Amino acid sequence: MNKLLNLVVLGIVYMTKRLNFPRFFKFYLFQALRGKKLMASGRLKKSGLLMNLDIGNFVEYMIYMYGEHDEEWIKKIINYVRGKTFVDIGANVGIYSLSFFKDAKKIYAFEPESRNYSRFLGNIKLNSISNIEVIRKAVSSSNRKSKLFIDKVDQGRHSLISAGEDFVEVSSTTLDSFVQKNNIRNIGLIKVDAEGAEMKVLQGALKTMRKYHTPMLVEVNSPTLGISASYPEEIFSFMEKLGYSGYALIGGLLKKIRAKHFEGVVSENILFKK
Repeated sequence: MNKLLNLVVLGIVYMTKRLNFPRFFKFYLFQALRGKKLMASGRLKKSGLLMNLDIGNFVEYMIYMYGEHDEEWIKKIINYVRGKTFVDIGANVGIYSLSFFKDAKKIYAFEPESRNYSRFLGNIKLNSISNIEVIRKAVSSSNRKSKLFIDKVDQGRHSLISAGEDFVEVSSTTLDSFVQKNNIRNIGLIKVDAEGAEMKVLQGALKTMRKYHTPMLVEVNSPTLGISASYPEEIFSFMEKLGYSGYALIGGLLKKIRAKHFEGVVSENILFKK
């Protein structure tokens, strides 16, 4: 897009937000913007932070339009991170971390993709935040170099699981080795959004979970798990053997569920806790 066209499109988006167009219209507008690099400013409702947003990316478009994304979960789990350490695996541009920075004592956020990483750092600098450390690594089941497969349309879909031909090589670490190396204690919550590689993350966090019994917020996405030959049942079985139970957010309440809940469900965050 040239600069003039960008300005016209941004004007349309701004008026759509300002005049509070119906949600379905905003959704269809995003389909036209998806994958385009269009920068705008917006604020996170939870923390009041000013963010530079790429509204061609779904998560950031939602922040621009509504000031929030996954707001129900963010409100529900805030007590787990208050005064403690929060670990954000698959941070993207840092929506969870930037929402919690006033509440958590320390935040370690992992984001291996260079553009997401740079923009996350930019928003930290923009708001003079000192308690978030962003690590440009993937989290997996071993410490090694890994292929990160790049989704050119959706910045939130990059994955260690093969889903195309475009990839970059990134460094990977296990959570266990990172926690031990950095002598991390008092972890209130670990969030895992790894686009199908969640089992690898959990396998590499086994010692941490056994030692600290840390609650884990895990995205369970049936299609992306299927690419890695993993399934919701495998995640539930793995966590239940460690003494964890899974909870879904239903009607604003945490309700205990089992893997069979995912019959017909595409994607959902699950809080595993003891």
